[in-house]
Amino acid sequence: MGVLTELSSPNKKLQVHLLYCLLGIQFIYIIVDHLAYHHKVDDPLLACLCNCPASPMVKGARGVAIAQRRTKLCSHKEEFFDDDDNDEDSDESSSHGMKAIKENHISHPNPWQQMKWIGQPSSCLVKGRLIEKLDEKKNFRRGYALKFVEDVEDKTHLLPWLLASKVNLNKRKRRVYIDLGANRFTTSVRWFLRMYPCDFTEIHAFEANLRSWRAPKQAFDEGGNALTKAGNDSVLVREKPGIPKWMLERIHIYYKLASHKDDERLGSVNITRFIKEELKLTREDAVVVKMDIEGSEWPLLKAWMEDPQMPNIVDELFIEAHYAHPSMRAFGWDSFSPITRQDAKHLLGELRWKGFYTHAWP
Repeated sequence: MGVLTELSSPNKKLQVHLLYCLLGIQFIYIIVDHLAYHHKVDDPLLACLCNCPASPMVKGARGVAIAQRRTKLCSHKEEFFDDDDNDEDSDESSSHGMKAIKENHISHPNPWQQMKWIGQPSSCLVKGRLIEKLDEKKNFRRGYALKFVEDVEDKTHLLPWLLASKVNLNKRKRRVYIDLGANRFTTSVRWFLRMYPCDFTEIHAFEANLRSWRAPKQAFDEGGNALTKAGNDSVLVREKPGIPKWMLERIHIYYKLASHKDDERLGSVNITRFIKEELKLTREDAVVVKMDIEGSEWPLLKAWMEDPQMPNIVDELFIEAHYAHPSMRAFGWDSFSPITRQDAKHLLGELRWKGFYTHAWP
């Protein structure tokens, strides 16, 4: 009775309430900290934390602090352009430009200037996650520009930034890869089947040139390629694996132009309508899109940025944005004038601002 009498006093009641409050705050902190470091939480109500319509990963206080050492939750479109203070798209081949680069490198050593093959982290998070900086001065082709590789279409610099390496897209029942401007089978479809960390249940490839697309004539025999006899245990196959029958059966090819509108005369398909109405894709599906459609990407992507549904449907977007610049003259890109390299970077940045997890496709 004595204890109860003491607790019944106004001061004791206040102390008890404060104690409960402190315990509640500590409990909430423990839960948030645990979720931030051991689980991913998808909740559309929390999308505002990441300035993105797609479901982001919720971070605890420490997680946000670590991420913001290199990145930030950006709210203005211009922040997604990754412009440096002296980021004018001038002729760097001039003696004045080269001298400035050398002087800046000596006074401010930067590993992403030449040493690193992979891309530098962007200053802004997209869908709540890190993504590479838009490196237009290397024409979005770091490996080739820095002579790490002779292939101008090298994609090594993208590997650390693939969304499926941060989010397990394989948990989704329907996993769709859409290739707009597939060209040859070996150009991009094979790369995504081999290198992208997701087992696609459907592949839809658009290629207007009937002479370009060449799928494997026959499926690869995985069973016959396996080494069964004892020998060199570090090698498990007879030859480099190809594409098996079960995967070839998932590929659908369309000899049509990918466009922002339907036109039977031109043989073009409205890709937005195709995605929503024919494939009936939703945010519940895993959707990865690669786009290389020789300049037609500009009107199509502008339409996507005006459509609030598309950033929710498309999980990851790879775009070869075409532009005119002296450094791309050898590849015949002068025909894309008056579009500039800065225009291309701003297109990619605006897509990120709208919520598309976007990369420049080499």
